[in-house]
Amino acid sequence: MMSTSKAFIFSLDAFVAFTLSLVAIYSLIFFSSIPSAHYPALLQAHTLAKDTIIALSLTEVEKSGEDVSLLDYVVLRGASKSEINEIVGTQIPDQFGYTLEKSDDGDSWEMLYDTKKPGTRYFDDNHNENQKRLSISTYSLVLEYEGVKREPENPYGYSGGTCSGNATPCNTPTFNRDEIPQPAVVLVRLTVFV
Repeated sequence: MMSTSKAFIFSLDAFVAFTLSLVAIYSLIFFSSIPSAHYPALLQAHTLAKDTIIALSLTEVEKSGEDVSLLDYVVLRGASKSEINEIVGTQIPDQFGYTLEKSDDGDSWEMLYDTKKPGTRYFDDNHNENQKRLSISTYSLVLEYEGVKREPENPYGYSGGTCSGNATPCNTPTFNRDEIPQPAVVLVRLTVFV
């Protein structure tokens, strides 16, 4: 009788020890995978990048006689380094650095502005030049129609009455695919780093 109770106690003790060791190992894996020291800065950089792209795409400005968003102006109209620093740089605090790139196909990227490289930044920029901890990117699409937008012609002849006395078209409307403006799609990437 004594040996069976000892065996039960030893089995229970081994089961509790095994369970505690599994809990300890699982807790170590769980807590070591969270970068808790950098999480607030990562969240702040992500929110800053996303809000900057949204603000630039929603703010309209008149340039060359047409209303365009600030993001369209920077990406499609070829803004200078000082203009990019004035438009994008004012949205991002100086303790952060940033890069602004564009791509037509999503594979190759053209650098528009980079606070890390002296040749691709405005000389009077005070933003952070060194990436020390982390970086976060956000993306946006910039759409524009290329080509001449032609006013549609009225197919009905209302110059002195209708063609045959009722509301029928004088000429059949034509549809020419060459006259349709083609869309230009550009992918924009804003990377904010600390």
